[in-house]
Amino acid sequence: MKEQIEETKQKLIFIGEDSLGYEKGKTYELVLNGDRSHLNPKYKDSPVVIERVGGGGLCAYSSWEKFMENWATLEAIAYCEEQTMLEEATGAEALGWNTARQATAEKWKSLEGREA
Repeated sequence: MKEQIEETKQKLIFIGEDSLGYEKGKTYELVLNGDRSHLNPKYKDSPVVIERVGGGGLCAYSSWEKFMENWATLEAIAYCEEQTMLEEATGAEALGWNTARQATAEKWKSLEGREA
């Protein structure tokens, strides 16, 4: 059985491919974790379970890493853009540039022009 993590609400940007009513590039207020097994018993042992505030969009992820491949905070997007600009300006790796941050920045760049 998974360790219960306190339910939290967060405003996040969906950066994955359109799925379960979530559209790439849009911002959603989500309820993260808490016990959602009453809505779908198969999610009982999932480490990450989300649902839109107000209901709908129930989704489980097999790990926090998988969740982070599909969701980002506004702060994370701004940080990735800042680091990309710094790297481009200096021609050097800025603050330990890593693959995950680069992938997030590339996903965000691909969303430019989409309505949030």
